[in-house]
Amino acid sequence: GTYSMGLCSLSKNSDKFTRYRHQASYNSISDNSINAILEDAFGYLWLGTVRKGLDRLDRSTGRFVNFNDTGADGWLYHIHRLLELSPGELVVCADQGASLYRMTGSGREPNSDTHSGFRNTASKFVYSYLKDREGNLWFGSLYNGIEFYPAHKNFTFYDITPENGARKSHGVAAICQGEGDRYYIGTKDNGIMLFDARSGSVRPYRTASDIGIISYYITSLFVDGDRLWCGVYQRGIEVTNLATRRVRSYLYDAGSEQSQISARVFALLRSRSGRIYAGAADGLHVYDAAKDDFVKMRLDCRIMTLAEDARGKLWIATAENGLYLYDPALDSYRHYLHDPLSATSIPANTISALAVDNRNRMWIGTDGYGVCSYDEGADCFVRHSDLSLPNDIISQIIPYGDRLCISTENGLAMLDIDSLSNMKTYMQQDGLRNAQFA
Repeated sequence: GTYSMGLCSLSKNSDKFTRYRHQASYNSISDNSINAILEDAFGYLWLGTVRKGLDRLDRSTGRFVNFNDTGADGWLYHIHRLLELSPGELVVCADQGASLYRMTGSGREPNSDTHSGFRNTASKFVYSYLKDREGNLWFGSLYNGIEFYPAHKNFTFYDITPENGARKSHGVAAICQGEGDRYYIGTKDNGIMLFDARSGSVRPYRTASDIGIISYYITSLFVDGDRLWCGVYQRGIEVTNLATRRVRSYLYDAGSEQSQISARVFALLRSRSGRIYAGAADGLHVYDAAKDDFVKMRLDCRIMTLAEDARGKLWIATAENGLYLYDPALDSYRHYLHDPLSATSIPANTISALAVDNRNRMWIGTDGYGVCSYDEGADCFVRHSDLSLPNDIISQIIPYGDRLCISTENGLAMLDIDSLSNMKTYMQQDGLRNAQFA
């Protein structure tokens, strides 16, 4: 393909060139300036021209068919590269950007989202591309860097910006299922959103503007009958009657200095026996139904998360003080701390996640030291430092059948609990909108 002298074809047998140049006839090449050449799966030769769009050469007849773009968008003007994704699917990289087309006998048709949601790039002046070994697409632009499209769209992203255009909520800290396909989404800055999984819609449920504050950080959520329980950082616990929308607050007194500490609630848990526990900056609290209030328990440390095991015992993860095991039947505690001289102690005193798998085994996630599990028979901990986790800062551990889904500050890992090996690690190239999890 030449700058201004058309298309030249070399015969290896005769060692001579045949030149194709634009003629007035309909079946000739449309433009003598050619930037890209591609042979497709059907044996056609595609030419990306500078000014006249696409030409297709049928070498059996020597005839050219032109596919030009006369619209205002100009997707086929100044073509720089051509790529065939699959038979009949052509990616054209041009000044307007890269766009995917289905080439049929009747002509050129814009394609649907058949490859990882890719239809066209947001960037203009796309000059280069790469289809890597996994089938991911990379597009290099003149002014806007690189756009990436994963080959396998393993995740569906839902923007939690309300449909009415209200204030955007950037981070999600808690999720619980309500009635049917409805989910309550606790955000880090704008309260609670209501997500309808069937329609994919999001609408505000109780936001910062509703109660006249700037930041409304929901740390924990669960639904108990007709009540929605919410742990709120610096606002204690809020219980919303789902029928009347009336809200009752606990552990919150704006005028009390001590209350400001207990109002920093990080975790809520409803046990199988019906007891409701709250983990806060000043320790553990339990709900007393007779008093309709929370009562402080004998534990003074910053609690990050709670979990109940198969025996009905409560595991309490702290921010600096290791791990506690509370037995409600005996009203007794057992304390586990990191011991630098013991390989069977917890790996760190900063615990960030707790989960019980379907073998009734407790898993512990740490802030910087990966995960470990509890060996009940030996009353010790097994560190799993050989796991290929994307990051050792663990955000959440979620049981999923015979697997654990482990979220970190740099991606997700799916762990097989039988073989204790990573089945799969998911990063942004696998379709995650963001690899950092709260």
